[in-house]
Amino acid sequence: MITFVAAFMMYLLPTQDVARYEAIASDIVQVAEADPIDNDPLRTSLLLASIAFRESQYRPDVETCKVRGDNGKALGLWQTHSSAAVCRDRVTAARVALEYVRRSLSACQRLTPVDRLGMYTHGRCVPNNWHSRDRYKLVSNWIDAYLPEEM
Repeated sequence: MITFVAAFMMYLLPTQDVARYEAIASDIVQVAEADPIDNDPLRTSLLLASIAFRESQYRPDVETCKVRGDNGKALGLWQTHSSAAVCRDRVTAARVALEYVRRSLSACQRLTPVDRLGMYTHGRCVPNNWHSRDRYKLVSNWIDAYLPEEM
């Protein structure tokens, strides 16, 4: 699964630093396997990779919080408003991001599934949420095109 997630990341944003993407994918998969959404660690992993892509483009300077978003409030690859621990430990950052995803899915449960990341993406639940739909679409397009039968 790590290779599949790293390949997804390469598809989203090619890099020469394949080892770094594999390390990020490994940490994402570790978190997703421990606590998957809907008992689906693969989709959970891909969703976390998709969110990190849109939030930080996997930039090392964003990961270590040398660069922050939202006027200095958003930290790490997933740009969460959390503690500085996400700047030092990628697994912690992925766990925090997954918790933010879960909160958003719960808060926005009255919306269609693809719109439920609204609380994560911009702090409110809104129908026809382009940002939420985009993150899900990246995942579904990849799965539709490349998911091997044996996964």
